[in-house]
Amino acid sequence: MRHPALSTEKIRDILRLKMAMRLSHEQIAQSLGLSKGVVGKYVGLAKNIGLDWPAVRLMSESELKQRLHVRRRQPFPYVLPDYGRLHLRLCSSSNTLLSEWKRYKSDLAEQKTYRYTQFCEHYHSFVSRLGRSLRQVFCGGEKMFVNFAISAIPLIEGDCAYIFIATMGASRLAFACVASADTAHEWVRCAVRALHFYGGVPRLIIPDGSNGAIPIDDARDDEMVLGFARHYGTSVLPSMPRDARQKTQAVLPVKFVERWILRDLRHQQFATAAQIEAALQPCLERLNHHPFRNLPGNRASAFAELDQPALSVLPAQPYEFMVPASGSATAEVLHPAAKGERKAKVLVAESDVVMRTYLEQLFGKKYQVISAPSGRLALQTALEHRPELVLSGLARPEPDGFDLLGALRAQSTTSPIAFILLFFRPNDNADEEGMCAGADDWLAKPFNGRELLSKAKGMLALTRSRRETQRSDEQLHAVPLTILEGLSEGVVVVDSEWRITYLNTSAEKLVRLPRAYLINRNYWEAFPALRGTLAELEYRRAMSGRMAVRFEHYDEHYQAWTELTASPMEDGGILLCANDITERRRAVETLRESETRFRALAEASPGLIWQVDVEGNAVYLNPGFRELLGVPPKDLMGAAWHKMVHPQDLPSYAAALDKAIRQHERLRHRVRVKRKDGERRWLETNALPWFTAEGQYAGHVGISIDISEALETAR
Repeated sequence: MRHPALSTEKIRDILRLKMAMRLSHEQIAQSLGLSKGVVGKYVGLAKNIGLDWPAVRLMSESELKQRLHVRRRQPFPYVLPDYGRLHLRLCSSSNTLLSEWKRYKSDLAEQKTYRYTQFCEHYHSFVSRLGRSLRQVFCGGEKMFVNFAISAIPLIEGDCAYIFIATMGASRLAFACVASADTAHEWVRCAVRALHFYGGVPRLIIPDGSNGAIPIDDARDDEMVLGFARHYGTSVLPSMPRDARQKTQAVLPVKFVERWILRDLRHQQFATAAQIEAALQPCLERLNHHPFRNLPGNRASAFAELDQPALSVLPAQPYEFMVPASGSATAEVLHPAAKGERKAKVLVAESDVVMRTYLEQLFGKKYQVISAPSGRLALQTALEHRPELVLSGLARPEPDGFDLLGALRAQSTTSPIAFILLFFRPNDNADEEGMCAGADDWLAKPFNGRELLSKAKGMLALTRSRRETQRSDEQLHAVPLTILEGLSEGVVVVDSEWRITYLNTSAEKLVRLPRAYLINRNYWEAFPALRGTLAELEYRRAMSGRMAVRFEHYDEHYQAWTELTASPMEDGGILLCANDITERRRAVETLRESETRFRALAEASPGLIWQVDVEGNAVYLNPGFRELLGVPPKDLMGAAWHKMVHPQDLPSYAAALDKAIRQHERLRHRVRVKRKDGERRWLETNALPWFTAEGQYAGHVGISIDISEALETAR
C-alpha cells in the first residue's frame, strides 16, 4: 500500500533536527515517527544541492518543495513499435521481420529505437500473448482451412445436421453452412459455397486431417474432389495428423470458429436444417466483426486488407457434380454378398427410420447389412444369421439395446458377437451401464460416420477371435469347471499371448466386470491400471521364467488388499489366483497400531511396565527400570529379573506369578527390589493376562509402582 506524501513541515523538521541540533538519523526517526530511510533520503537531497539550515529556514514551503523535488527518469526511453499492425503486415509475402525492423528504424530515425535482436524478442513476446488461433502467420490468399464440426446438431424429429466450417488463413474470416451428411458430396457442395462467400479462390484448401480429412468412401468420391479442385484452379491438401507442427495450423483456426458457433447453438432446438442455417448467419456476423483482442481491426477488415486482394478470380460457372449424391440411392435392408464373395455380416438394430437408413448406406458398401426395427426382431435375426457385429440404437420404453445385449450374451451361439451401443448424449450413464452389461464399445448420437467405421473394423476382428477361441478352447474343457466355479478364490486363466480365456464367478466379483466383456481380451488392456505396478512385474516374471509367484496388491481405487498368485501352465499360459485379504490386513494393521500405541505409552510412563510370556520370562521392560533400579532393561530380560527381587520375597512373588499364568487371572502383589546402589525399594504390582488376535493366551502384562515413600509416610 502506497504511503501518503510527506508534508513540507515534516521535511523542515528533519532538516532542522539534523543541521541545527546535530541529532543522528535514528534519533530523528524516533522523534518524528519516521523510518531512518526517509530521514536519510531528505538529508541526502539537501546535502546534494548544498542547502544548510539558515537557507532552509528562510525558504517558503513551495520553494523548499521545488528545490527538493526529484524528477524520475523516463522508465521507458525506447519507442515501441505497433506490433499489432506489424503482425498483420507479415501476412504479406513481401514482408519479413527484417524489413519491418528497417521500416521501424527509418520512420523513427530521430528517436531511440530497438536493435534488431530486441525488436524480434519483443515481437515474439507479443505473439505469445495472443490467442492460439491468432499466433500463426499465413500469407494473404494462400490457405483456406475447412472441416466438418465434430459434434452434429440433433433435430427434433430424430435426424441430425452437420456444420461445415471454413476460415481464411491470414484474416481468419469465418464461414459456416449446414450439410445433410458428412460425405464427400456434401463436403464439395459446402466448399463451393465457401469460395463464393469469399469471392475468390485461395491457392490451397486444407481440411483438418486430425479426424479423417475429407470423407472419401470410394474412388468416385476421390475423382469428384479432384474435379472440384481442377475446376477452381486450386489444390486440396489435407493436413498431416501425425505431424504435430502441421496439425496445429489446421486444427486451431477451425476449432475456434466451431466453439464460437456451437456455444450459441447448443441451447437451442431446431426442427429443420433451414432453421439452423438461419441461426448461423447472425452468429457469423458477430464473429467476423468482433474486434481482435490485441490486434487492430477485426476479421472482416483484415480480410479486405490481406486476403481479398490476393485471391484468384472465381470461374464464370460454379462447379457441377458429374455423379449423383450418394444419399439419393434407395437403400436396401439386406445387402447380399456377390456369388463366391464372403462379406462380414453387420446387424443394424435401430428403431429410427432415418438413422437405420443412414447406417445401411454407411456399411452397405463393404459389409452384408441386415437391419431390424425392434429388439425382438433383432434377436431373432441374430440367432438365424449369426452376424459378426451388432449396432444397436434401440431406445426405451420399447425393448432397447441393453435388453438385446443381455439376450445375446445369454446365448452361447451369439455371446461372442461384438456389440456397439449407440445412444443419445442426454443419457449420461449409458456408456457405463453398457460396459457393465457387456457392450464392447459405444458412441453417442449424433456421431461421426468415419469413427464408427473405424470402431467396427476392430470389433469384427474381435468377434472372429472370440469364435476361434470358442471352437478350439481345449484348455477350458480340461478344467473341472464345477470345482473352479465353487471356489471362493478368484481364478483367471491367461494364455501365452496374455489373452483371458477363463475366469470364475469369484474373479468376476473381485474385478467388478462381467465375464463376457473380459473373455478373449488382452489382460493389460482390460486392466490398464496394473501397468507399471508390482503385479505386472511379478506376472511377467511368472510368464517368462515359468515359475510360481505370490505377492500382495493394494487397489487404491477400491481401497482393497488382494493376495495374488501366478502359476505356469503346460500350454504356455499362467493361472492367476486372487484372494481378498482386506479384512485380514485391516486386523493386522489394527493390531500393529495397538502394539505401537502400547509401546509409546509404556515408554513414556513413569511406572515400571513389563511383559512376560507363558513361562514367566520377561519379554519387554520399559525404560523406567533403568531409572529406578539403575540397571539396563536388557540385563533383566528372560529370568534375569529374579536377581533384583529381595530373596525373602522371591518365593512368594514367583508362586503368585506362576498361579496367575496357569489360571489366566489377575496378579496383585507387593515385593521388595534391590537397586544397583544397594538401596531397597517397595513395589506394588498389578498385572493382567493378554491374548493374541486369535484369542490365544500369550502371557501377562503389568505395571509396578514405587510405593516406598508412601509406606515411609504411613509409618
